[in-house]
Amino acid sequence: MADQAETWIVVDPAQEPDEQSNILGVYASSDAAQDALPGIRGNQRLVRNGFGSGRRSLEIQHWHGEEMISAAEIEDPKQP
Repeated sequence: MADQAETWIVVDPAQEPDEQSNILGVYASSDAAQDALPGIRGNQRLVRNGFGSGRRSLEIQHWHGEEMISAAEIEDPKQP
């Protein structure tokens, strides 16, 4: 069996019934995913979806091959 990749994926998860989750970045380490968050939060797509208003959260998912190991919700630090 071939080695399976270990990845960390930053996701804008569906937060309303009519939404779909969006993958915003794929990284080789947890640190790289965390370091990318400020730039991702400033992305116009998230502001347009309401993240800039403090109503949205992101998720960092840890994957090994096709198996999700964990998921952590990351709140917008600008929330009141």
